[in-house]
Amino acid sequence: MIRLVIILSIILALSGCASGAPKELVNIAMTPSVDISHYHTWSFDIAASIDSGHEAVDDEFIKTHLLSSVKAVLGERGFVFREKGAVDFKVSYRIILDQFGEQGPDTARARGTLLIRDTKTNRIVWSGEVKRIVTDGARPTEERIRSIDDTVRGLLKYFAT
Repeated sequence: MIRLVIILSIILALSGCASGAPKELVNIAMTPSVDISHYHTWSFDIAASIDSGHEAVDDEFIKTHLLSSVKAVLGERGFVFREKGAVDFKVSYRIILDQFGEQGPDTARARGTLLIRDTKTNRIVWSGEVKRIVTDGARPTEERIRSIDDTVRGLLKYFAT
């Protein structure tokens, strides 16, 4: 079974971290043997999502806007969100912060993942990854929201194309 787990620094781009740092890596992967043309409905799999354990990115502001952005982008692409009931696929995320201080005392390397799992096979069929250096510091709310939206749109443009 092919299992693709790749990391999307969506949350990192969105975080309370003020990072003007450029994206270091963007990676998109999909399972070629899976036909996703039948996908119409989806939901979030919050239970499968993993937070970093670091307060800089594990706040409700980030989670709320991340989920809202994913919902908006997939809705624009014609996928129907269902809060309850059977769905074709589920979306989860992962956040990892590591390597503190390599680029300076208030910096960390951030990695995050956006994963799409087929509910019939329970396999990861698509993932997007972004890695970036983040620094501590507050950014204006509008900038944080725009960063979240831009990152989600940039990654999901490769899903079901």
